[in-house]
Amino acid sequence: PHVLFDYHKKLKEKDLFDTYNHYLFGLGMPEELKKWIEANEDAFNKFAEWYTQPENIIPITYENVLIKN
Repeated sequence: PHVLFDYHKKLKEKDLFDTYNHYLFGLGMPEELKKWIEANEDAFNKFAEWYTQPENIIPITYENVLIKN
């Protein structure tokens, strides 16, 4: 298992995966992200409430990360 896949599964179970992707990729396009947030305020607020909780930080450890040489 890979920690990111587990995290994505958790986001999908909470119906937050689409909003997470808009947020994540929108960081490189701030104007587009701002427009998207304005048009999807409820979805973004739901995501932000979940995402900012300490228990929802991606738990990266040596045991759950995939490293290739």
